[in-house]
Amino acid sequence: MAKNDFKAFATDRNANVISQEEWEALPALLSGFTAGKASSAQVNKVIRQASFIAAALAQFVSDKTQRDVLDNGDLPGFVELLGSGFAVEYLSRKNPFGDIKSDGTVPTALEN
Repeated sequence: MAKNDFKAFATDRNANVISQEEWEALPALLSGFTAGKASSAQVNKVIRQASFIAAALAQFVSDKTQRDVLDNGDLPGFVELLGSGFAVEYLSRKNPFGDIKSDGTVPTALEN
Protein backbone atom coordinates (compact mmCIF):
# COMPACT_ATOMS: atom_id res chain seq x y z
CA MET A 1 0.00 0.00 0.00
CA ALA A 2 1.28 3.45 -0.89
CA LYS A 3 2.22 5.85 1.90
CA ASN A 4 0.58 9.22 2.56
CA ASP A 5 2.61 11.50 4.87
CA PHE A 6 -0.11 14.17 5.03
CA LYS A 7 -2.36 13.83 8.04
CA ALA A 8 -5.33 15.88 9.16
CA PHE A 9 -4.86 17.77 12.44
CA ALA A 10 -7.30 18.04 15.36
CA THR A 11 -9.90 15.68 13.93
CA ASP A 12 -11.00 14.20 17.23
CA ARG A 13 -14.61 14.90 18.08
CA ASN A 14 -13.44 16.72 21.22
CA ALA A 15 -10.62 18.63 19.52
CA ASN A 16 -9.78 22.08 20.84
CA VAL A 17 -11.21 24.08 17.93
CA ILE A 18 -13.78 26.85 17.72
CA SER A 19 -17.17 26.01 16.26
CA GLN A 20 -17.93 26.58 12.60
CA GLU A 21 -20.30 29.40 13.56
CA GLU A 22 -17.56 31.12 15.60
CA TRP A 23 -15.10 30.56 12.76
CA GLU A 24 -17.35 32.16 10.16
CA ALA A 25 -17.95 35.18 12.43
CA LEU A 26 -14.27 35.64 13.32
CA PRO A 27 -12.90 38.96 11.97
CA ALA A 28 -9.51 37.29 11.44
CA LEU A 29 -11.11 35.04 8.82
CA LEU A 30 -10.79 37.91 6.34
CA SER A 31 -7.80 39.83 7.69
CA GLY A 32 -5.74 37.09 9.30
CA PHE A 33 -4.50 37.23 12.87
CA THR A 34 -2.98 40.62 13.64
CA ALA A 35 -1.64 42.21 16.83
CA GLY A 36 -2.44 40.37 20.01
CA LYS A 37 -2.87 36.68 20.58
CA ALA A 38 -5.05 34.18 18.79
CA SER A 39 -6.49 31.49 21.01
CA SER A 40 -5.24 27.95 20.60
CA ALA A 41 -8.77 26.93 19.52
CA GLN A 42 -8.69 29.54 16.74
CA VAL A 43 -5.24 28.49 15.51
CA ASN A 44 -6.21 24.81 15.71
CA LYS A 45 -9.25 25.53 13.52
CA VAL A 46 -7.01 27.13 10.88
CA ILE A 47 -4.61 24.19 10.91
CA ARG A 48 -7.44 21.65 10.88
CA GLN A 49 -9.16 23.21 7.87
CA ALA A 50 -5.97 23.31 5.81
CA SER A 51 -4.64 19.92 6.90
CA PHE A 52 -7.99 18.17 6.43
CA ILE A 53 -8.18 19.09 2.74
CA ALA A 54 -4.47 18.47 2.20
CA ALA A 55 -4.72 15.01 3.77
CA ALA A 56 -7.81 14.11 1.72
CA LEU A 57 -6.23 15.23 -1.54
CA ALA A 58 -2.98 13.43 -0.76
CA GLN A 59 -4.88 10.24 0.10
CA PHE A 60 -6.81 10.44 -3.18
CA VAL A 61 -3.52 10.78 -5.10
CA SER A 62 -1.91 7.93 -3.16
CA ASP A 63 -4.91 5.64 -3.67
CA LYS A 64 -5.27 6.35 -7.39
CA THR A 65 -1.58 6.26 -8.33
CA GLN A 66 -0.46 3.62 -5.83
CA ARG A 67 2.56 5.86 -5.18
CA ASP A 68 3.83 7.40 -1.97
CA VAL A 69 2.86 11.01 -1.29
CA LEU A 70 5.72 12.26 0.85
CA ASP A 71 6.18 15.42 2.90
CA ASN A 72 9.42 16.27 1.12
CA GLY A 73 8.65 19.72 -0.29
CA ASP A 74 8.65 18.48 -3.90
CA LEU A 75 5.77 20.57 -5.25
CA PRO A 76 6.41 19.77 -8.95
CA GLY A 77 6.51 16.06 -8.10
CA PHE A 78 3.21 16.27 -6.24
CA VAL A 79 1.57 18.23 -9.06
CA GLU A 80 2.66 15.47 -11.46
CA LEU A 81 1.22 12.80 -9.15
CA LEU A 82 -1.98 14.81 -8.79
CA GLY A 83 -2.38 14.88 -12.56
CA SER A 84 -1.76 11.15 -12.70
CA GLY A 85 -4.37 10.55 -10.01
CA PHE A 86 -6.96 12.59 -11.88
CA ALA A 87 -6.09 10.79 -15.11
CA VAL A 88 -6.59 7.39 -13.49
CA GLU A 89 -9.93 8.44 -12.02
CA TYR A 90 -11.40 10.52 -14.81
CA LEU A 91 -9.66 9.71 -18.08
CA SER A 92 -9.57 5.93 -17.99
CA ARG A 93 -12.62 3.82 -18.60
CA LYS A 94 -13.23 0.61 -16.75
CA ASN A 95 -15.64 -0.53 -19.47
CA PRO A 96 -14.76 1.23 -22.74
CA PHE A 97 -17.81 -0.26 -24.47
CA GLY A 98 -20.20 0.58 -21.65
CA ASP A 99 -21.97 3.23 -23.70
CA ILE A 100 -22.95 0.75 -26.41
CA LYS A 101 -26.61 -0.09 -26.13
CA SER A 102 -27.25 -3.62 -25.00
CA ASP A 103 -28.97 -4.41 -28.29
CA GLY A 104 -26.38 -2.58 -30.41
CA THR A 105 -23.32 -3.84 -32.15
CA VAL A 106 -19.80 -2.45 -32.13
CA PRO A 107 -19.88 -1.41 -35.84
CA THR A 108 -23.18 0.43 -35.28
CA ALA A 109 -21.83 2.19 -32.21
CA LEU A 110 -18.65 3.20 -34.05
CA GLU A 111 -20.76 4.76 -36.81
CA ASN A 112 -22.44 7.04 -34.26
